[in-house]
Amino acid sequence: MKLGVDVTRGGLNIWEQPYIEMMHVGGWDNGGLPPQSSLDALATLAHVLGIRIKLFYRPAPEAEVMVMEWDPIAPTD
Repeated sequence: MKLGVDVTRGGLNIWEQPYIEMMHVGGWDNGGLPPQSSLDALATLAHVLGIRIKLFYRPAPEAEVMVMEWDPIAPTD
């Protein structure tokens, strides 16, 4: 919710963006990730908006950056 409001205040419509990329800093007690409720919300947002979302994070303060990605279009076999 906050993401949508902040982006809209910046003059962009989140539903018109081709993708979303964001960096999460902190959450060291959770492997560098935000709470599960936030991850669930990002998965839902990707599905509802039909856009790819990438979340960059570090599992520890000095660790390399990792990425978690939600793609609304599931690959077909």
